[in-house]
Amino acid sequence: MRYLKDNEKVLFDPICIEIGAERCQRSLVIENDLGVMCAAIDISYDMLKSCDYYKAVYNKSRMPFRICCDVTSLPIKSDSVTFVFCYETLHHFPYPALATEEVHRVLLPGGHFFFDEEGYKRVLHVNLYRSKKIYSREKLRAGIFKKVIDYFFAIRSCNEIEHGIIENDSISIDDWKDALKLFDKKNIILQTPIRAIKTELFHPKSLLKYILAYLIGGNISGLCQKKGSIVNDNISIYKVLICPECFENKTEANLVRNKFGFKCKICNSVFPVMDDVLFLFSQDKLREFYPEIYRTMNNMRFIDENGARAF
Repeated sequence: MRYLKDNEKVLFDPICIEIGAERCQRSLVIENDLGVMCAAIDISYDMLKSCDYYKAVYNKSRMPFRICCDVTSLPIKSDSVTFVFCYETLHHFPYPALATEEVHRVLLPGGHFFFDEEGYKRVLHVNLYRSKKIYSREKLRAGIFKKVIDYFFAIRSCNEIEHGIIENDSISIDDWKDALKLFDKKNIILQTPIRAIKTELFHPKSLLKYILAYLIGGNISGLCQKKGSIVNDNISIYKVLICPECFENKTEANLVRNKFGFKCKICNSVFPVMDDVLFLFSQDKLREFYPEIYRTMNNMRFIDENGARAF
């Protein structure tokens, strides 16, 4: 990995999670090709369900453990995860710190967080017109002059924006520094569209390159490590799930499996599994995000042998 110095290592197991996993393609690779159990986390149930299709396309035998939940309130025990990663995810939040603070909380001391293909603010940019969609034929076939003009003067256009998803192109370098400040070790790279203009975010070797990268904008990526040393006890992802209801009250209550999904030991809430996707939202959030599943759960009157309530 290009972000590592000599003799540095990154452990993936025993617990690896991907946030903003979308269709779970990357989680599929880690689960099957690296032999590491990977939990794929996303707020979109439809995206997580589509992993079944890509499992067949890529001819993979094992599926990642899929969790539909809110990344800004991860239902994962503090200090429990070895490795967290994401790709083109953090810019979907108003501030990346909303996600990175949760990532830091769940990481084991000594655990790593990797992110890639995130944008940061282009200071030298004026919104004069809307460009064609990123992957449109016109955009892909555009010449270098057109691409340069669009980069500095066009408003970005993509499918996510049309569906109401946040595409935050205005995350400043200061916001990124704030989002990553909790991590002990950081190797964060600012890469402009001009290959030669690349610099480290926190410890730039060239002040000129840093200033140019600041002005031009581009992509930010890197590897962070939480302070401490990893103690590998081979615990599984199933042992570190916590109850979203209790977590809202600042309590990390463990979940246990039952015939309907997972049950909280403290409040007796049961969290359903549908199409092999586990829903870990508080009752209010499930009603807000997935009212049809909320109604289905109530209509089916999922009540286990101990009288636990389910939604």
